[in-house]
Amino acid sequence: MAAPGDLQPVPGPPDPPPDAIVVARRVRAPAARIWSVLGDSDRIDRVLGLPAAVYAVEVGADGLPVRVGRARQGPVRLEWEEAPYDWNAPVWLFGERRFRAGPVSSGGVRVLLSPEAKGSTRVEVAIWGRPRSFALRLLGPFLRWGTVARLRRLLDEVARASETGPQALERARDRLDRTGDPIVVNDDALARRLADARDVGVRADVLEALESALRTWPEGRVSPLDVGALAEAVGRPLRDVASDLLSATRAGLLELAWQVDCPVCRVAAAHAEALSEVGRRVHCGVCQVEYDVDFADHVEAVFRPHPSVRPHRLTVRCASSPAFRPHVRAQVR
Repeated sequence: MAAPGDLQPVPGPPDPPPDAIVVARRVRAPAARIWSVLGDSDRIDRVLGLPAAVYAVEVGADGLPVRVGRARQGPVRLEWEEAPYDWNAPVWLFGERRFRAGPVSSGGVRVLLSPEAKGSTRVEVAIWGRPRSFALRLLGPFLRWGTVARLRRLLDEVARASETGPQALERARDRLDRTGDPIVVNDDALARRLADARDVGVRADVLEALESALRTWPEGRVSPLDVGALAEAVGRPLRDVASDLLSATRAGLLELAWQVDCPVCRVAAAHAEALSEVGRRVHCGVCQVEYDVDFADHVEAVFRPHPSVRPHRLTVRCASSPAFRPHVRAQVR
């Protein structure tokens, strides 16, 4: 018997149902590199054309909290219960939804990355959904064809980028994350605010990188702004770039906000426009805990584009994605 606190082996994922759509290919790259793209069920849902969702934590039939997603696919209303997904990075990901409303009763995804000889990896993605009606089952072959085509395009892009290098991989992630959410930038406002930022002393190379980010980065990287990536792009210390971004807020190019991170799940539990608005206690809807806020450990400053320059349009397809919890290497229920 293992002693308390000992790490236990992580089991493998469940098998997908026999009628699942499965697309596989061999990629000449290590699993960790491929996981940076495919270890994100939110990104996979975007590529498959699933709609943006609104999530809430409710009380389930068993009296326990359950995450509920709601969306619309054209005229069709969708509502589902989404249990926490399971994963073991960078090897596998598995998740299922139980639908309360919509054309299917349940659906799921499994990603499996299996190392092979000479640094290659066998990549397998399985998708499934169980139709409620006989008519929808008759349409199954046509629906499968579209899903297979999207998955093949996804794996083709992942293979090309993974085999090329880190920069190509980052560009591929950005392209995929823009799927379904076109970037809207007010060119006149951006030009004015960039000029104002130069006047208040923001470095030219930081402004150039920031303009590129505002025009090309997907919403998940600008709201809040990925300051680390920006600092890496210009080759300057993070502290120097953050100082420039503070100056950019005075020019109206960016906004400064405050994010309160949950000490348990380490994702954002609350946001505030001003530090004075941060409460002494915060409730985390993800892990259902309430905690005292330690300003040194739990509160961080974040930057986002001023809405006159680029409106905030952050959307989520899958709230259970491992990508939202990069500090968690493995999670198995």
